[in-house]
Amino acid sequence: MGKASRNKQLKRQEAEVLKLYVGIKLSEALLTICKLYLIDDMTEKRYNKLISFCVAAWNIAIIPDSQREQAFLKGGN
Repeated sequence: MGKASRNKQLKRQEAEVLKLYVGIKLSEALLTICKLYLIDDMTEKRYNKLISFCVAAWNIAIIPDSQREQAFLKGGN
């Protein structure tokens, strides 16, 4: 399978996964995830790191199970 075919297949799979989140804005979902880890006296720098980790977790979560480990080991590229 060529690269273009793999990319098309991945986009279709991502679209299927994202259907589960219809009506939820990405920013809202990320803040909901982050809310679990907020600390009252958190610095801005630590808050930004938390947001970055939540974005990474989200990106890993939307990758189909069969490709998740490979993408994680490659650094998501």
